[in-house]
Amino acid sequence: MTNRNVIKRAKKIIPYLMYDENPYMIISDEGNLYWILDAYTMSNDYPYSQKTKIAYGNETKELNYIRNSIKVVINAYNGDTKFYITDKTDPIAMVYNKMYSELFEDVSEIPNGISKHFTYSEFLYKIQSNMLNLYHDVSADVLYRANDVWEIASYSNLITRTAGAKMKPYHTMVKTRNSNESELGLVIAYNQYGKESLNAYLVGTVENRKK
Repeated sequence: MTNRNVIKRAKKIIPYLMYDENPYMIISDEGNLYWILDAYTMSNDYPYSQKTKIAYGNETKELNYIRNSIKVVINAYNGDTKFYITDKTDPIAMVYNKMYSELFEDVSEIPNGISKHFTYSEFLYKIQSNMLNLYHDVSADVLYRANDVWEIASYSNLITRTAGAKMKPYHTMVKTRNSNESELGLVIAYNQYGKESLNAYLVGTVENRKK
């Protein structure tokens, strides 16, 4: 009862994870309310990985590894908090799982009435979209020459009369190659660096599957 804020509550239980600052509420098939909180494993010492800086809270962090491998589901009525590992390929998450075997639950234990409402983390999406400016093509010769660099598309705001404002990710209904049905996803567009023609766009969705 003393930790009613969902982020502070999760941090009190396991402080070693980084938690998203924007939890969202969903309604299960039974009509119950749940807070969904994305949790991230991260490191600045992962081998052979590009470093980047992110803004988190009131500080800037440097890291070269981040995964959204854990979902925290909090019952909005009684505060019951459960940690689910959704990506077993994350070595850091699996170490925590061995350390706290009674804390973490398997992704298969998440009720479908809850998991179908999961959305792609906008915080992680922004980091990934910036890294893809250069690393969308991992061919050694292309990276060495740096002749295929993208940039996030910009636009002119006619109301505030600002030019060159960078596009921000937005939610919309999308179809992907893996699904014939429309689903909620994040979208952002890219230009070739220094050009205004559309070069590519990135879609972020959550695949509702259990392993």
